[in-house]
Amino acid sequence: MLATIAALVVSRSEDAIESCDDASTATTLTSLRDAITGTVGRGFGVSAGYLADVGKLPSSVSDLLRKPPSVAPFDVDRSIGWRGPYVVAPAFPYQIDALAGFSAIYAVPGDPVVLDAWQRPIVVQVPDADGDGTPDASDLAHARLVSAGRNGVLETPRTDAASGSGSAAFPSLASCGDDVVLYVNVADQRQP
Repeated sequence: MLATIAALVVSRSEDAIESCDDASTATTLTSLRDAITGTVGRGFGVSAGYLADVGKLPSSVSDLLRKPPSVAPFDVDRSIGWRGPYVVAPAFPYQIDALAGFSAIYAVPGDPVVLDAWQRPIVVQVPDADGDGTPDASDLAHARLVSAGRNGVLETPRTDAASGSGSAAFPSLASCGDDVVLYVNVADQRQP
């Protein structure tokens, strides 16, 4: 009898922890999205965010934490350039060797990264539906932040299957496994 009760308590506790991890990761993804789009103030009202300052999406989360070499410092007169860091978060060096499903396309080893609740890096994915190596408007609209979720395997396909029109399409929920995904520019419309 006591063993049964103990098993139920442990099971409920694990469910509660998983629910907290999911919520914590969702909050982190939302903060990163807001740093990109500029919808959150930084104590002084609304901040323009990375996208408005730099004119493009970050290629990795590290772009929000450390100025990319190709981006100019902020120019007050023209109101453009990097004025980050755009997030205040513990940053850890990216180590690709030990991570399932991650590769150098998401960050350079040693770059700072923001971790999800499972202590794995969150990545930026911009699909390339037509495979030409240049993101078009549809690809940019489907840009997303992705956490590998509980199992630690990044399952969300980086390149979306093209829709009938040759534009990016939402990957199915099934193809994303237990990944936690937040779209930067559009509402999530993934289907099972």
